[in-house]
Amino acid sequence: MPCKKKKVVQHVHSSPAQKSAKAVSNKYKLKGKRMSPRKTMAVRRALYSKPDDSMVLAPTKKEMVLRNSVIKGYHFFQIRPPNTTPPTQLLVQPEYTNIHDECASLVWLPELDTFPDHMHSLITDEKRQLKLQDVAGLPIGHVPRNLAGFFRPLMESGRIVAEVTGEPVPSFPPWPALKEEGGGVVLPCNYIITHSDIEAQYNKLSELLKSIPEGTAMELVLL
Repeated sequence: MPCKKKKVVQHVHSSPAQKSAKAVSNKYKLKGKRMSPRKTMAVRRALYSKPDDSMVLAPTKKEMVLRNSVIKGYHFFQIRPPNTTPPTQLLVQPEYTNIHDECASLVWLPELDTFPDHMHSLITDEKRQLKLQDVAGLPIGHVPRNLAGFFRPLMESGRIVAEVTGEPVPSFPPWPALKEEGGGVVLPCNYIITHSDIEAQYNKLSELLKSIPEGTAMELVLL
């Protein structure tokens, strides 16, 4: 029994991949660079709580989906969400401490306690042998810069989540090439936007997509 326990502990805690995940945790999670506990709980309730009957019968908000988009920066974060059905919804949140870009927004994995217990040991990255319990509650990348400026004010009065739709891939046209500025490795995704005046936001985002090169690849659908 002691040998078996020692072997498991060494494997789990000494891998380079886990050290990398820990470094991301130290940078973004453990130094107050996310939300206050009060705001975190409010967001978690909004994302994961079951709506009551009055909300189901008389919804006050509508949604739109921005399809065929990406999450930037996988080459830096090297964290991916678990493969679930339906896809895990990832919280999009302002990166408050980014002093270089006031519009910068991060995409976060939900906290571990939002997942069922049986999923905690689920492998999220076979190659690097990372488990959900290693990476839950950590950021996995950034919203593309040309979308972040539109998303940032929306987060004050609405909600944005992302759903990953594919494996990490080198940045592809019309996004910047792999080694160009703004390139790198990306995660294909859809962004789901909820807002009380969704029609107005739909029109604004439609105009933005027409004005940027990447807009030709994305599809905006009003639900």
